[in-house]
Amino acid sequence: MFFRQFWLFGVFTLCSGSVFAQEIIPHEYILKFSDENSSSEMQALSTSLGLEVGSRNELSGSVFATGKLDHQLAKELIASGSIDYLEPNCLYKLKATPNDSELSRQWYLQDQENDIDLDTVSAWDITTGSDEIVVGIIDSGINYNHPDLKDNLWNNAAEVPNNGLDDDLNGVVDDYFGFNALSGAGDPLDNNGHGSHCAGIIGAQGNNNLGVSGINWNVKLMGLKFLDGSGAGSTQDAIEAIEYAVKMKENGVNLRVLSNSWGGTFNSQALEAAIKKTEDAGILFVAAAGNFGQDNDITPIFPASYDYSNILSVAAVDREGNLAPFSNYGLGSVDLAAPGVSIVSTGLDADYNTLSGTSMSAPQVAGVASLLLSAEPNLSA
Repeated sequence: MFFRQFWLFGVFTLCSGSVFAQEIIPHEYILKFSDENSSSEMQALSTSLGLEVGSRNELSGSVFATGKLDHQLAKELIASGSIDYLEPNCLYKLKATPNDSELSRQWYLQDQENDIDLDTVSAWDITTGSDEIVVGIIDSGINYNHPDLKDNLWNNAAEVPNNGLDDDLNGVVDDYFGFNALSGAGDPLDNNGHGSHCAGIIGAQGNNNLGVSGINWNVKLMGLKFLDGSGAGSTQDAIEAIEYAVKMKENGVNLRVLSNSWGGTFNSQALEAAIKKTEDAGILFVAAAGNFGQDNDITPIFPASYDYSNILSVAAVDREGNLAPFSNYGLGSVDLAAPGVSIVSTGLDADYNTLSGTSMSAPQVAGVASLLLSAEPNLSA
């Protein structure tokens, strides 16, 4: 009963069940004890389960635990109400599909004859963005040294970079550009490239005679790294990245949008509880619908399929306006589509590359939302 399903987009994954099984991390679990249990009772229950409790997820009230689980006892404790839920810590894997690396122009921004574009030229007559708006990118990090990104990186004004101290006392050392859930510290430097590509779609610096233009020329980009160099990341690390984002919003950072080009078929209650807090915090949560070419109404993809008012689930269309063959869809579960085929953006070095996937569609929507908020900052999610 503990091993349900999961994935990612532009990021993908594997937790057992269907033809698309999501990989679990051995001997790692996320569980929530009943609120009626005292701290000593929770400790005793953990020990009896064969688990050692680690970090606590403040948003969901769940805990991360490791060890050799007594599955039978776990079932009994869930049945008795002593444990609300117990889940495996699952692994997410990135699978953005590379396309034509020679593509030199951003067709999705232009005034095409068939109007399958974002009409940003018209939008830029109204606003080219604002550095008052912060967008968090939950992904593989950001190449904050890229010449087309470095001036649009969010900086934590309360933190002194690279001094080895937690200057703002938020529990994270040197979180000047954001947060790295893999290390628990503040260096979200990308070592995969996927997060940097998404960052460039949203906010590569515009009108600087260099490379590509982001949809929002002047936005501030917060790196929230939970995927490693191979494009893999766990449920627990995703939760910690979300918790950091919500905490910084509560601490006064004008974080308005989170871009999420990842997901899975595993319906994690702990992840859902964390995302519920983004709704409470008024943060728009843009999520890729997935790259399986399937109906999300039948086989839900999470986090895109969680039913919260602040979630936008995004499919992908090509240059002709057709649903991309790889793109998921869903009459009730997918909100809209955006360009996601042959999208050129910033790379891992000082370069540019072209990728396809709903991973590329989600940051299109996040970029448009942040541009809209630049002109209308009082709009709600």
